[in-house]
Amino acid sequence: SGSGCYLRGFVERAFPYINLSTKDVLEPFAATGYIAGVTNPIFEQLPVWDVLCNIISNTIAVHKDIATAAPALPLFPAPPTLNAASRTDGRSDGPTNREEEFGRSPTPSTGVNPSAKPDYMVRPDSYDALFMEEVQASIVNHVGEVGIRARFAEYVFRFLQLASRYEEDTLRLTYIGYPCTQYTYNSRTGQGALGSGIRFSDEVNGMRELTANASRIEGWRKSTSYEYWVQDFHNEQENSPIQGFDLEHQIVRLRNGKNIPEGEVALIFETMCKSIRTYDQVVELLAHCPPQQGGLQPIATGLFHQQEYIREMTVNLMNVIRDYPIGFQFLQSLNQFFRYSYIRQVHERQLSWRENLQEVSNGGASYGAPSNHSQVSLGAI
Repeated sequence: SGSGCYLRGFVERAFPYINLSTKDVLEPFAATGYIAGVTNPIFEQLPVWDVLCNIISNTIAVHKDIATAAPALPLFPAPPTLNAASRTDGRSDGPTNREEEFGRSPTPSTGVNPSAKPDYMVRPDSYDALFMEEVQASIVNHVGEVGIRARFAEYVFRFLQLASRYEEDTLRLTYIGYPCTQYTYNSRTGQGALGSGIRFSDEVNGMRELTANASRIEGWRKSTSYEYWVQDFHNEQENSPIQGFDLEHQIVRLRNGKNIPEGEVALIFETMCKSIRTYDQVVELLAHCPPQQGGLQPIATGLFHQQEYIREMTVNLMNVIRDYPIGFQFLQSLNQFFRYSYIRQVHERQLSWRENLQEVSNGGASYGAPSNHSQVSLGAI
């Protein structure tokens, strides 16, 4: 599952098949939760589930009496809304505004057709709604199972980042993620510091998303899955081949960032060039560049930067990646435009080195043809 890529603890409380005679085995897991598969329709009437997934009718039902974990509201104020009332006086009108902002839950008195598409349940621009629309579109377009699973894994990872940011805002400390910071530059020392943690393109919408997920995060923080993730994140920090900075944050900045300061781009590539040398380090880098997100394209865009020294660092990093078979495959998966640019710059660098060598030796043969290593290593163009 998508959660299995990051979260664990599901197998120990999963029961592929349960019937009426064996349902008592679920009682010890009533407090922590369980995942059970049943075929008897009578389970639909029993108070043994919070969420019911019917694979025959392709529906998901949430129990009306499900308990909601209370968020830490005193330390987590609601973000400003963007409705008409808030634009005029900047005040919140309580539950009414919240329903307008996040959607009003249907009630029997509204007379809503249960088979109709529940567009009113969430804001049309909410991350959950966009995620489900993307998943449904992928299924309609016959995207493979691997791609669908990868998309769910991305969703779970974003939830973990949101939970880390939530803890940082409410508890002033988090043990499940990097602290949320932005790139900074000290003009006195001439030194920059890379950012880390989740970054929102719009801070207001980001805070709104955190508020919408507050109850979900609080419920997860009380589960065994949360305790496992605290341990796993701590172990990852100690044993990760790449140490000292948030690699995921840097890749996301290169992939989605707009108008990134030149100093930040240079520091990102400089840090990666210094930190990525061995096979394990290359594998970790590639793990943050999955094919469904463009592969190495965020890094390869550095080949077209206006500053020459950034282009050179990009070539150096791609040379390290090319030295290993798995990295070679990722380079081959780049489109022809990126591959040609990379090979051309490697060729130009080799010619420059040879010209300098000829000047030092006061003569020598002319090396006009590119090396086989630079042209053939990435396949025919």
